[in-house]
Amino acid sequence: MGRKYKNPSIIEVVCELQFSPDSPWDATIPGLIYERVRQTFPKKMQETVLTVHVPAGNTPVVLGMPQLQPEERLRFVQPDERAFVQLGRHLLAINQLAPYPSWERYLPLIEQIFNSYQSVAEPTGIHRIGLRYINRIPIRKRDFQASDYFTLYPQISSELPSTYGGFLTQVLFPYEQERDVLKIEVIAGADEMQQGSVIFLDLDYFLARPGAVSPDEALDWVINAHTNVEHAFESCITEQLRQQMDQEASS
Repeated sequence: MGRKYKNPSIIEVVCELQFSPDSPWDATIPGLIYERVRQTFPKKMQETVLTVHVPAGNTPVVLGMPQLQPEERLRFVQPDERAFVQLGRHLLAINQLAPYPSWERYLPLIEQIFNSYQSVAEPTGIHRIGLRYINRIPIRKRDFQASDYFTLYPQISSELPSTYGGFLTQVLFPYEQERDVLKIEVIAGADEMQQGSVIFLDLDYFLARPGAVSPDEALDWVINAHTNVEHAFESCITEQLRQQMDQEASS
């Protein structure tokens, strides 16, 4: 994140924006956006994803029952396929896969794509913004103390076994007077390939109040979100883990 590590743990970063449902949208918008970003993201492909929809009907059969609905999306991809844009109806996401270059190189991609979207689609508002960092951290042994690597981990009663095969810890933290929320998940399990363990540290920072940030404020929100996520990441890990990530990656 802020500190540069020789063996960084980030495997994916995504900045996602969901725009107000009353924003303008028609079939010409994706093509116009592609023309603006094709120099950076020349590959174009179409995909169908399943999204969760909660119907508003009054019949007992469907009331409140979430349904999966197919949604068409376009994907614009960089030549090395390590960064791509997802574009759907009132949805924009910018994904960066490992190796994560740096925030200084990822932010300009967000700015370029968002500014192109805003110029073409002219969204009326923002329903949600999210900035998510997913980290994969290998541990070279099966039995380990979570407290050796993390400051956020489950408290195990002394009456329970001292060793465990895995765990999942999730905590929600309010930010910016509860306008935003940071969800942190720590998931540990066995790494069968390496005969050790693997821990996923997932930091998902998102807007908790729809409409609280305008499209003109979106980029400032993203920059502030990164600052908060960066601080949270360093607060979640111990010096022992920092030293492990500062070792040269093994070939």
